[in-house]
Amino acid sequence: MPVFAQDFFDHLLYMNKSPGTLLQYAYDMKLFFAYCASHLNKKPSDQDVSGSAFLDSISLKDTQKYTEWLRHYNTDGSCRTKPLSDSSLARRMCSLRAFFRYYAEQGKTSSSLGKEIKVPGVPYQKTSPLSSAYETRLFQAVMSTSGMSEKQAGAHRFIEKRDYAIISIFLCTGMKLSDLVSIDLEDIDFVTSAIRTSDKNGNTIFAPVNQNTIEALHAYIDQCCRTSRYFQLSE
Repeated sequence: MPVFAQDFFDHLLYMNKSPGTLLQYAYDMKLFFAYCASHLNKKPSDQDVSGSAFLDSISLKDTQKYTEWLRHYNTDGSCRTKPLSDSSLARRMCSLRAFFRYYAEQGKTSSSLGKEIKVPGVPYQKTSPLSSAYETRLFQAVMSTSGMSEKQAGAHRFIEKRDYAIISIFLCTGMKLSDLVSIDLEDIDFVTSAIRTSDKNGNTIFAPVNQNTIEALHAYIDQCCRTSRYFQLSE
């Protein structure tokens, strides 16, 4: 990975991206740099600390060739037995587009690839919500001490309100785990019944929650969060 790319990953950290997301970006970009070096004879120079020379050298046609290479070849250069799926291809091209967009916004490249790179369309797959009966079973499992020793049951009683709150938030908002564990007490608006979080683009949003979730949050906060402003769902 070239030195100048560190700025991009510092930006992702600032945007509170999860470790899994960072690893995926790193894999995608490492693959792109390897392709440029082996197929385009374009490799970032150690003297190009801003990355401008390398970024400006990449054309839209280069990225189109890269897209086709991803679709039909494995990372070791062997032909795929079947083309890369549209969803996997879209993710990798989204990473590349975000990379170029960041450096264009920072004024480190005149390239417009952050806008021009095309991402394959992925058919929308509707997710079916859990049935009320399944939700009930899920909450019963959270609260149950069946099969536990007396010591285990005692420890469970201390964390059951936390686990109940976690499941309630997940069911209401579909929030990512990395966002949930970073919730601060100030992020919870009990007046409007909403939790401040961020969308996939890093924009602040307020996710609405129902009354059951508000009550679960109150119960957990009363038990565990009286001396700290942090929600501490990760503990």
